[in-house]
Amino acid sequence: MTRKILGTILLSGIIVLLTLSGCSSRQPGNPAAVVNPPAATPVNQPALSFPTGVPVLMYHSISEEKGNDAVISPALFAEQMAYLHSQGYNPVTLDQLYDYLTGQKGLPPKPVAITFDDGYRDTYEIALPILKRYGFKSTLFVLTADSERRLTWQELREMKAAGMEIASHSYTHRNLAGMTATAQADEITRSKELLDRNLNQDTRFFCYPTAASARRR
Repeated sequence: MTRKILGTILLSGIIVLLTLSGCSSRQPGNPAAVVNPPAATPVNQPALSFPTGVPVLMYHSISEEKGNDAVISPALFAEQMAYLHSQGYNPVTLDQLYDYLTGQKGLPPKPVAITFDDGYRDTYEIALPILKRYGFKSTLFVLTADSERRLTWQELREMKAAGMEIASHSYTHRNLAGMTATAQADEITRSKELLDRNLNQDTRFFCYPTAASARRR
């Protein structure tokens, strides 16, 4: 599963990283997506040190489920994180990635963005301890409706304290393309309000939910 960042917009107070995402023949998390830097440096501004591109790794569930191309095994996930660490990669936050895309700041050597969709329990139980082992930053796009949320607010607070950004994946994971503008705004703003209130933050990033983004359990 790969995600390619195309650009950014501001929507209902949330910065949206416009993405193309979908299944591929590669295992989830393979560094196949690359974010390219801005084409030019503004006139009269000092040159910034930008890499040639930034891999964005997109994960969903970390489990032993077979026949689901949105799932990666715990062993393979651990192997991928160990590889990133051994090769000197530096996971970055979405704030850092946004500054890079808008030409405001450079990035550390060999940057990579690690993201998780939906908020499966295994993100907390399996992925988080591995990320903490290496001090890796990451981002979780979580659903916020009680009926959709697999993680408690306390667990999400623990994840945030451990270096995982908690961002919005909408309120109920409905396909926004088939909704009215009013319903779309409700899905986005309700999610942001809950995240802001329960995690004491200003939620700035949003990942569009679509029917093709993952096979959900």
